Amino acid sequence: MFLRIFQHLLPNARAWRLTVDKKLRQFFEGLTFLGADIKEYVDLVWSDIFPQTTRELDAWEKQFGLPATTLTIQERRDRLDATWKALGGQSPRYIQDTLQAAGFDIYIHEWWRRAYIVECGEALAECGEPLAEAGDTRSTGFPASAIPRDPFEFLSDGTTGLGFYLNSGGSVAISGNPQAISGATNGASGKLLVNKPATIAYQIPTDETKWPYIIYFGGPLYGEKATIDLARREEFEGLCLKLCPTQQWIGLIVEYG
Repeated sequence: MFLRIFQHLLPNARAWRLTVDKKLRQFFEGLTFLGADIKEYVDLVWSDIFPQTTRELDAWEKQFGLPATTLTIQERRDRLDATWKALGGQSPRYIQDTLQAAGFDIYIHEWWRRAYIVECGEALAECGEPLAEAGDTRSTGFPASAIPRDPFEFLSDGTTGLGFYLNSGGSVAISGNPQAISGATNGASGKLLVNKPATIAYQIPTDETKWPYIIYFGGPLYGEKATIDLARREEFEGLCLKLCPTQQWIGLIVEYG
């Protein structure tokens, strides 16, 4: 009976006909004598092509180069699903969505900060504009009037002294740093993420014309740290480098815990 069912399910072409004793007929005849458990397994092979139902999760992760982690089974399925659906793109939105779909609570911030137009004769910036400065007439337009973010505010490359500085033995930060706080130290929040050997020094450029090449990965608000599982650090940084356009540097403002 099963052989006749197979005959009706196969394509209506000469190569698929089972009327003569050939290897194809022998294969399907063999299927008719399989036990119930084996038949069920073969029947469920269809489910293995979907991330949320596959029984071969380990095999698919190996196929896509997804490392073993402490994720739950469902989180692993979601990560596989996101990787499977990825079509490619270079927009900040695509990068952010892809990282978040992989299970990383990360946000992308462009290289420019918002500038606000202050009306002629207006002494104070409008309510709700935290970066506005009285007398600032630069527009919010991009790119002609965009103001690049200063990477030295939050990034350290491990070689250049960054952040806040204290006078020797003093408790007051050096004047001139807008982020300076009394009692602050010179520990920056983030770093440049560059695909390079650890022995090669990579300094943040002091040339402001280079700052537009830095795109920032961090918390919901620019300058806030994102928290990443320490066990997934290598996976996270590898994915960032994979997704980020090659002409950009990554300003990574995260903490691993």
